[in-house]
Formats: sequence, C-alpha cells, structure tokens
Amino acid sequence: MAYSEAFWILTGTAAPVIALAAVVTATGQGEAILDLGASLKRLEVSRQAALRGLRSEPSANLKMERDPRSWLPGRWGRRLYVLWWAQRLNIFLQSGLLAVSLASIGSHRNVVSLALAGAAAVAGVVIIALAGSRELAVKRDLHALRISLDLTEWRPDHEETSGSGG
Repeated sequence: MAYSEAFWILTGTAAPVIALAAVVTATGQGEAILDLGASLKRLEVSRQAALRGLRSEPSANLKMERDPRSWLPGRWGRRLYVLWWAQRLNIFLQSGLLAVSLASIGSHRNVVSLALAGAAAVAGVVIIALAGSRELAVKRDLHALRISLDLTEWRPDHEETSGSGG
C-alpha cells in the first residue's frame, strides 16, 4: 500500500485525543465501581443487621475486598469490570497508535498497514462509547440505590431525633 502522510498525521492527532477520553471514562467508571460497591456493601450490612434484629455500626463491617469484582453482583458487575479493563487497555492501544504514526511520519513509510491503524482508532472510539454508556447506567442505578439506602438504612440519628421531638 502506498505511503499516506495525511493518514498518519490524522491517526497521530486522533490517538492522544482518544486516549484522553479513555482516561476520563476509565476514571469515572472506576469511581462508579467504588461508589456502587460501597453502597451495595452498606445495603448488605444493613439487610443482615435487620434480619438479625441488630443495629449495625454505620462505619463498621464496611471493609471492602481488594478485588473489585467482588464488589458488584453477577453478570452486570463482570461486564462493568471488563469494560473498565478495556478502557485501561485502550489507553495503551492509543499510545501504540501514536508511536506507530510518529514512526511512519519520520520514516516516510507505512510501519503497519493503514487498515490495522484505522481499526485501532475505531476500536478505541467504540470501547469509549460502550464504557461511557455503561457508566451512565451505573450512575443511574447508584442514584436509585442511594435513595433506597436512605429509606431503609438504620442510622443512629433517626432514633435520637424522633424520640426527643415529642
């Protein structure tokens, strides 16, 4: 295939932008995983305490496992975790695309095929789109979960304020 300087300039320009979008999305997704995991853990602690008829210490029993996959339930959690890792890999993919683009421009020849470089850029955008849509769904579910936690969780201040008002 003939050397195309314009193509390599385009991919060399797009790769850092795609990588930056992947960093932003992965960061937001990581925060969503932590927030949702902590909220689910709080809900489980409250549920177990209610089943036993005990009051739980709000800050006790909330120690998170080191493996984030254990924070989220089932298939839904695994998908989110896989997309989070895909975003992290996307950053390296786009770094590689930038390096290949610069090498191609510097050597005035195609270091890899144009189709492969184009596929890397398109794959990066697709991964960002998938991860971003999943992150929005997680944030929506997290908002609903926080509302349910506020309605169902025992908190010491409820007893004190309701008992002294009367």
